[in-house]
Formats: sequence, C-alpha cells, structure tokens
Amino acid sequence: MSESKANISSVDALRHFHLQTINFSEETQQTLTRLQSELNRACHYVEFELPAQLKKEHEKWLKILNQSKQELLQSSKQKSSSDAQQYKRQAILRVHELEDRLEKVKKWKQRLASLIDQPESQILKLKTFLIQDLDKATRLLKSHADTLDDYTQGNQPS
Repeated sequence: MSESKANISSVDALRHFHLQTINFSEETQQTLTRLQSELNRACHYVEFELPAQLKKEHEKWLKILNQSKQELLQSSKQKSSSDAQQYKRQAILRVHELEDRLEKVKKWKQRLASLIDQPESQILKLKTFLIQDLDKATRLLKSHADTLDDYTQGNQPS
C-alpha cells in the first residue's frame, strides 16, 4: 500500500469557524441578556412607573377641577365667568381621560404576566441552547481541528 496523505488544506478555516462560533455564542448571549433586561424594564414601567405617573397627574387634575369649581361658586355670586367654566370643562375631560388610561393600565397589568411569560421562557431556552449545545459544538470543532492537525503533521493518534 502506498502511503498518501489526504489533501487537508482547510484546517485553518475550521479553526476560524470554531472561533467565529465562539464569538457568535458570546454575542448572542449578550444580546439575549440585553433583550431580557429590556423586557424586564418594560414590565416594570407598565406595572409600577406608568400607574404612578398617571395617578399623580390624575390627582393634579382633580385639584384643578376642585379649584375651578370653587372659582365658579365665587364668580356665580358676582357674575358668571366663562373662563372658569371652560377651565372646569377641560379639567373634567382630563380627569375622565386619566381615569380611562388608569383602567387600561390596570387591565394590562393583569394580562402582562401571561403575555411576558412566553417570550421570557423562549429567551431562557435560547440561552440554554447557546450555553449547552453550542459549547459542545465548539469543543467538537476544536477536537476535530486538533485531530486533523495531528494527521497532517503525521503524528500518531493518542
């Protein structure tokens, strides 16, 4: 039998692919972590920050409404004030609008947990895949590249 070596000229390409796979895995894990963080931030905003902002604005407009009612009572003793009536109508509209928004946020908060659970679990599955399966793949690529290097250099298998 004649000794002939296989024409293996792309071990470097295999090593490059191995490194690119590691980089891809790390970058994807970082991206998934940022995505998970953004998802958590958005949930926190809808659950806590938005309701607090709306309640604060609602209280502000309730005070304005009460003030405009007082002004109307005082002006009705003297003469009717169209500015005070306009201000009262504006305050009533704003209070009703904020009450509607608060109710919508309350409904969203109730649905949010079930809506967010699905993407959250998908992110965790992807992270698990990246950590476990891609790690196995990169180790296998390295092992194959090392074996091919040994073969091309004529080393005996270990």
